[in-house]
Amino acid sequence: MPKKFKLILSSIVMFLLITLVPSYSPAFAYTGGLLSGKTMYITTSNTLTGGTATNLLTDGDLSTYIDISAGTYVYFTFPTDKNITHFQLKTSEGTYLYLNYKKNTSTINGILGSAVGGDMPKTALSLPDARTIYLISNLGTYRIYELEVFTDDPVTPTATPTPTPTATPTPSATPVPTPTPSATTTPSATPTPKPTVTPEQPDGDRAILTITMINGTEKQYDLPIAEVNSFLTWFDARDAGRGPGMYAIDKHTNNKGPFKKRKDYVVFDKILTYEVSEYTATE
Repeated sequence: MPKKFKLILSSIVMFLLITLVPSYSPAFAYTGGLLSGKTMYITTSNTLTGGTATNLLTDGDLSTYIDISAGTYVYFTFPTDKNITHFQLKTSEGTYLYLNYKKNTSTINGILGSAVGGDMPKTALSLPDARTIYLISNLGTYRIYELEVFTDDPVTPTATPTPTPTATPTPSATPVPTPTPSATTTPSATPTPKPTVTPEQPDGDRAILTITMINGTEKQYDLPIAEVNSFLTWFDARDAGRGPGMYAIDKHTNNKGPFKKRKDYVVFDKILTYEVSEYTATE
């Protein structure tokens, strides 16, 4: 037989062995127990409360384990009482490891009548109304791989939930928008035109009165000749020591702004000189 053909045949046989022969798994021999996948607790308190959580004794894997020393408990408490009929255990060999249980609040030790240990297959026992199952080491350290207990209590099937029918949505009526009435425009009031004020037109005999103040300021007024004469009369009387110390001059067309009348008051003591330039205005 050619050497190349032998190599091909050997490869085919090796492939078939790998794919067809099932691989070995260190799984626990028994399944369907009450502790499968449950979380147990490790504690040194005999009240069996609290402690360190572990899943290594209930994972179905014989390659995982925990070590417990003297006075250490490993326990699991069921939510309701269970009638235990069998147990299964794998530990290191020893003579001071006990499998115990609590019935409600009463503790019964050594339920098998003797210590447990080693590779113990599914073994019958009668534990009615068990609430807590636990292992305890009274002396020495033990390596525990798996623990399982079984019951013959009937399993209550889980009810299949009835699907809730989906309600058919009732189409809602499309709201018809209510038309918003248009606001009636209030007519704007027509403003009453203000009459244009026609400035007074000077006419007749008039004069330009120029007053020079002692500070050099000049004040000039375009006045009817009668008002200029009134100023001159006041000035002469005041110069003789009679009359008021100031005189009001009507500004007439010099009245800039919204005023009815504007007057310029000159003080006698502040007047340096004055000048009168007469003229006749015609329309």
